Amino acid sequence: MHRSGTSAVAGILHALGVNMGTTTEGERWVGRHWSNPTGHFENPAFLSLNQRILGGDATGIRGMPKWEDVLTRGAQFLPDVQRLLDASESELWGWKDPWSVLTIDLYLPMLKDPYFIIVHRARSEILASLRKRASQTDEEIGQLIDLYDRKLAELAETLKPHPILNINYRDLTARPGPEVQRLIEFIGMRPTGEQLERALGMVLQGPELRRQSRRMALTGVLEFPRWVGWILKRDLGTNPAVVGSDVVNAIPKELFQSLRALL
Repeated sequence: MHRSGTSAVAGILHALGVNMGTTTEGERWVGRHWSNPTGHFENPAFLSLNQRILGGDATGIRGMPKWEDVLTRGAQFLPDVQRLLDASESELWGWKDPWSVLTIDLYLPMLKDPYFIIVHRARSEILASLRKRASQTDEEIGQLIDLYDRKLAELAETLKPHPILNINYRDLTARPGPEVQRLIEFIGMRPTGEQLERALGMVLQGPELRRQSRRMALTGVLEFPRWVGWILKRDLGTNPAVVGSDVVNAIPKELFQSLRALL
């Protein structure tokens, strides 16, 4: 689920040596942001494909009716899924995109010996965090959380044949050392001391989190025109009518939120 700590976990995996990066598209990760100062660690190729699978509307509650029939509607994207997995595959690799919870049924038959990490966070904390970013009402956000919860319950059965590690974001921030060690043991890695130090540095909290957020908010304000151009270039090819209207509505809110994060 969005705002549940998936970026922190993906950043830890990257720091430990898991290839979470981009593929043949030559794009960079979805970058750092005041709400995610260490970075998102999202491969734009997976994000773009998931948006296409979800009807070009992986941005808000309006897409929910489409999301309930992903396996049938998404069959047309199976060649794209296979190409992306082929381009991404390496000895130890992965991807992070919360929308994958809704699309994983399309990917699963093509994955080779997959391991799954599911990140959990208290509903109230997700709701509070999404209020700062999303344009939906609390009721709509609640519906989105309910959808993810239902899908995760289904995946608990679907993914049973595969190794699964459940991570609680509150535990990760309260005890980063033991939780990072659980990740290391789950994957079967032997990281260097430097890799372990970088991994622990992905878990920000308290004053340091606020300091980094303010720093990224200032960067966001200074680079706001470039951010708008990047969003338009990334998303308009998916569904110009829908995504374009979302971007137009999001631009003033994003600027306001960046300014507020500086306070």
